[in-house]
Amino acid sequence: MNGPVSPVVRALLIGVVLVLPTACRSTPQEPPAPPAPEPVVEPAPEPAYVPPEADWTGTLWTRDYPPDRVSVGAGRPRYEGFYLMPEGRLLLVNDNEVSGAAWEVRDGRIVLTVQSSSGSGTSQRLLTPWDDGGVIRLAPGEEPGDPGSFGPDRSELDLVMNLWHPVWLRDGERLRPPPGREVFLMLLPSPGGLSARGSGGINHFTAEVEQTEGGIRFGPMTSPAVTGDDVGYERLYRSLLGDTDTFLQVRTDLFFYAGTLPTVILRNEIYD
Repeated sequence: MNGPVSPVVRALLIGVVLVLPTACRSTPQEPPAPPAPEPVVEPAPEPAYVPPEADWTGTLWTRDYPPDRVSVGAGRPRYEGFYLMPEGRLLLVNDNEVSGAAWEVRDGRIVLTVQSSSGSGTSQRLLTPWDDGGVIRLAPGEEPGDPGSFGPDRSELDLVMNLWHPVWLRDGERLRPPPGREVFLMLLPSPGGLSARGSGGINHFTAEVEQTEGGIRFGPMTSPAVTGDDVGYERLYRSLLGDTDTFLQVRTDLFFYAGTLPTVILRNEIYD
């Protein structure tokens, strides 16, 4: 039945039309929360350095020269090192540009004080002890494990009854022994303790020797007068022996010092 729509129905229809678009409209979504920041992991602190326990006094330390080092000198040992003497005294091994002055332990590390050969000043070298599988080594600088570390060393020969040939004299760089002549030193037992027999290349000499632990002194040398065209080397050699008061044996080598200043380096040949 078609007829006019009542005002009430019309009002209801208009309300439905107005409500439907609103009801169909979607609710706006909240934006996603940003991801939580990754936690910051602080690196673990380096463990504090703990030095190995050792009695350093009277210990000898060396390291070999690298194979490509050529500026050593004919016949010279191919290693360097140092000896930690009692009362903080220091001997340097095969290092003739400086001489040892003193050593001490500071915060578990070894501090070497060295003096220039000219006496113009001192400098210090720091060494860090570390345990290399049960063997203590000394690394230059503050970090353990350096490949240039010094290791413990010792003498392989007796001082007495062996033949020693000088391979370096202090201030003797421009001198050479007489060609075809043997220069040597031999220490022998004697009623008074020890005696020395040797040759400077021209004349043979003898002398009484006083030896203590780490100390050695040569008495007056008995020999003919030092004369000839090649006497410079012999005079210097004998003079340096007379100045010597300290010795150190390393491997098959013998190092002489006046105090801590190197005087002569000798290498060994077995005497049968």
